[in-house]
Amino acid sequence: TLNREDIEDFLEARYFLESFTLEKVMRTIRPEEMAGLESAHKEMENALGDPEAYPEKDIAFHQKLVEAAGNKVLASMAEAIYSRMREQIGKSMVRHLKADNLRESWERHGDLLECIRNKDLPGALGLRREMLEYSRRSNT
Repeated sequence: TLNREDIEDFLEARYFLESFTLEKVMRTIRPEEMAGLESAHKEMENALGDPEAYPEKDIAFHQKLVEAAGNKVLASMAEAIYSRMREQIGKSMVRHLKADNLRESWERHGDLLECIRNKDLPGALGLRREMLEYSRRSNT
């Protein structure tokens, strides 16, 4: 089980990794990678009523985002972070479901997709900060 300090360390690492990823994706994303992100977002929507499936779909979305950056080292770092956080993210998602916030999570990911489509880096980075702050409050 992750303690509070572990969770904070992972959230901080995730924030920096995903912020850099967004910067790179904004410059390099190809139509097929955008389609992969949209498909991952649709899978999240399909799992909205399933607290067991939703966390994995959420992580899959973020993995697609990192893959779109086209950097194997980043992808490896992301996998290390996501694999260690899977258990805690799952617990967090159950709380989200009880608070009826899974839909809000899905909508935020849709907003992030829209920022990527529009190459709106400041908007995307602002959403990442908000999403990770929400994770911080949910997990500590």
